[in-house]
Amino acid sequence: MPDETWTVTATATGNARQYVLGKGTMTVGAPDRAEEPDDRTRVLFIGASPAAATLDRIRADRELRVIREVEAQGHLRLFPRTAAQVADLRGLAAERPDLLHLSCHGDGADLVFERGTGRAHAVPARDVADVLAAYREHAGTALRGIVLQSCRSAEVAELFTPLADAVVAWRGDLPDPVAIAFAEQLYRELRDVPDLAGAARLAGRITALTHRWGSSLDGLVVLPA
Repeated sequence: MPDETWTVTATATGNARQYVLGKGTMTVGAPDRAEEPDDRTRVLFIGASPAAATLDRIRADRELRVIREVEAQGHLRLFPRTAAQVADLRGLAAERPDLLHLSCHGDGADLVFERGTGRAHAVPARDVADVLAAYREHAGTALRGIVLQSCRSAEVAELFTPLADAVVAWRGDLPDPVAIAFAEQLYRELRDVPDLAGAARLAGRITALTHRWGSSLDGLVVLPA
């Protein structure tokens, strides 16, 4: 019987290895599964509550906590930045969120972040909008919505309307209990209402009906109207 030469060739694809022996082929292992698309709404939460004698404490931590609880329902993916400085806006490029949620003090002209020391850093809202525009231009970020959870944010909301499909803001003062209750309801509504504007309007109505401070929801502004 003549000698025969057998050759074995192995090729690998992911976790699967294919062996070719002579004319036969044998595959060992399973091919990699394609990654399932992640259709959760991505939320970049930026919360600042600096230490300042002239500023009350913002309960951004409580606001974050209720959003985390809603995240457990499975339709959100939250990226929190607490004790936030202006530089934390770089999370727009790093995380590519659908929504930017900003919880901080505001006075109708400035938004108040923190410095590295924990002290207040008032930044003109126009400059914040310029930073968001720069990230959109240079990093290709695109926002479905911006939530400005700060007092008198309606006065600067139009600065942000070119940067997102919808902007949520407030006229006058925004008490912490209202901000927290509204945030919880807003992100619950986003499970079934995909657009921020519609979810915000529903959340405002439901929060007004279920809380004793419901009249404060009259200050809710959703753009475009």
